[in-house]
Amino acid sequence: MRMMKWGAALLLLILAGCSAAPQHEDEAAAMVNKLYAALQQQHWNAALDMYGKQFYAGHQRDAWARQLKSIQQKLGPMQGRQLIFKRKDPRFHYDVYIFSYRVAFARGESTDVVTVYQDVSGGDLAIVGHKITLKAGG
Repeated sequence: MRMMKWGAALLLLILAGCSAAPQHEDEAAAMVNKLYAALQQQHWNAALDMYGKQFYAGHQRDAWARQLKSIQQKLGPMQGRQLIFKRKDPRFHYDVYIFSYRVAFARGESTDVVTVYQDVSGGDLAIVGHKITLKAGG
């Protein structure tokens, strides 16, 4: 009998963890919107501050700043963006939100994938991934 109670409790715990939806999708989307607003206005430090320590574990801040600036030097000012897809990916100890955009510049476009992370125990959202694929205009 005691084994059945433990089994039932474990099953409920597992089901609760599997069915829990990410709680902060709106906040993640707002963070990505702020990122692109900062990039469009060329407020580089404001944009760079949104990237988390996990991102900077694989990228040097100064090098990333140069790369972001060079994109707008090459393709011109950012004109706008269009959401291609967004996805919520809940995990056991954290939630991941993935956003993909087509970003228009004066002389071309890019396809971007931005990944936002939050530990389920709380803490701030942080951008932990940003892949930019350039497509030159013609």
